[in-house]
Amino acid sequence: MFTLSFYDLQNRRDLTRTFDRRSEALSFADDLKHRKCLVLTLRFPDGSTVGSTEIAAMIREMARHKRQA
Repeated sequence: MFTLSFYDLQNRRDLTRTFDRRSEALSFADDLKHRKCLVLTLRFPDGSTVGSTEIAAMIREMARHKRQA
């Protein structure tokens, strides 16, 4: 399971959401930029985490692969 942590600026609260696949988590994180939310971390099934800079890089990489396909 991939757990995405983010902060809702409008309602001022920390939220988390869990996904089965990395691509689902990254797509959701990409959508959050349109909703006044800050993506904080993505936790991988092995327990490791990455921050917003790394998440943004993964989203760009995923978009690049979709364009090439």
